[in-house]
Amino acid sequence: MPTRSPAGRGSLRAILRFLTLVLTACAPAAPPLPVADGFLAVAGGDSLFYRVAGAGPDTVVVLHGGPMLDSRYLEALLRPLGDRHALLFYDQRGRGRSSEPRTPEALTLATDVADLEAVRRHFGLERLIVVAHHWGGAILLKHALASPGHLARAVLLAPFPHSGAFYSELIRRPSDAAALAAHLHAREAGADTSDPSGYCRRYWGMAFSPIEEANPAVLRALAPAVCAESPARLLAREGRQRRLAASLGTWDWSDSLALVGAPTLVLVGAGDPALIAGARAWADRLRDGRVLLAGDSPLFPWVQAPDAVRAAVRAFLDGAWPAGTAPAAPEPVAVIGS
Repeated sequence: MPTRSPAGRGSLRAILRFLTLVLTACAPAAPPLPVADGFLAVAGGDSLFYRVAGAGPDTVVVLHGGPMLDSRYLEALLRPLGDRHALLFYDQRGRGRSSEPRTPEALTLATDVADLEAVRRHFGLERLIVVAHHWGGAILLKHALASPGHLARAVLLAPFPHSGAFYSELIRRPSDAAALAAHLHAREAGADTSDPSGYCRRYWGMAFSPIEEANPAVLRALAPAVCAESPARLLAREGRQRRLAASLGTWDWSDSLALVGAPTLVLVGAGDPALIAGARAWADRLRDGRVLLAGDSPLFPWVQAPDAVRAAVRAFLDGAWPAGTAPAAPEPVAVIGS
């Protein structure tokens, strides 16, 4: 039986590689996911920008954090899930691409909750499936308490502190001394007013109260989306954030969390024990909550582990608890994407 020479085998491999490239090039590209933008009028004459991306049998509402950020920084993480779900992003009142608020008094947690209800009704969503980051978790909780039975499933990414006392504890924690010094030096030099966009790109993590994000990789990765607003909006951001925080008054949601019965995945970064404790304070009080750790960034765990976080969210939205979760576990749970 004749044998093929090494040169012949090399030629065959080259031909197969060539054919693979040709077939790949000729294969029809996957159609882009549909995207539709619009504005929704809400009480008081303001309007909310929204974006629907993807398509599927259900709609996932995305609640961004801040409280003065907007939905753009979450799109890269979640839009790939649009192959099986319609993703409804919207910018909360007075943020991002939503209209300038007609009155400063409109910026409150209560208004944000009412706006979520307006979004639910406008899009005909009987039961909400939600992915909420930080401040968005506060909106989701208050809406679930005000409108029982309308929450089907929720993912909470690094949720907002569950009580004012815990918030105060977080404020008193030691900060990154070098990052804080650089930030204060920039403020003293007037960089926040002379160059709002440049200042935001370098120091936006220092304003994410009450926990600072000083990881340079996280700051660089999210800066284009976090700092996409106009200079005027960036200048107004700090004062408006204080107004929103003040609208909370004195709060402790410890007992309220037990009234939420929907399955809830609480996902937080593995790099900060205090934030892990805060995540457990949510999950262990919810009737059906579980915690999952990912990456090292306490507030933005998906930046360092995007595939793992996306896979966990996808599994949960499809009805399964991701690997590594356990109900009310007293010991540290698994770290994904490490």
